This record gives sequence, structure tokens and C-alpha cells, in this order.
Amino acid sequence: MSEHKPEAKPPEARQGEAMAPGTEARPLLAFLNRHRLKLLGLLIALALGLMLVDAVLKGSAY
Repeated sequence: MSEHKPEAKPPEARQGEAMAPGTEARPLLAFLNRHRLKLLGLLIALALGLMLVDAVLKGSAY
């Protein structure tokens, strides 16, 4: 019986995530593109939280 060795694959292929062409040189852009919905939700939550803190500190309600 011959042993079958798995082919050596690049790290990107092993993770199961396809890299868009040109994003290897721009990791920040690739990160923002992958997590854009999470970051948008975080930004909205931060804005609402700051509005709430501002309202509490001023003693008025929005």
C-alpha cells in the first residue's frame, strides 16, 4: 500500500477563507472588508451610548 500524503497548501487555503486579489498587501483594508457589518454596529452602539451618557450628565432626555 502506498501512503497518500495531503498536498501542501498555502495558509490562506487551509483556513477556508478566500483572499481577494490585491488584499495581501493591505491587511487593514482586508480586515475592514471582512468585518464591516460588525464595525458598523459597533459604531452605531457607541454613538447611542455617547448620546445616553450626554443626556444623563446634562440631566435632560433626548
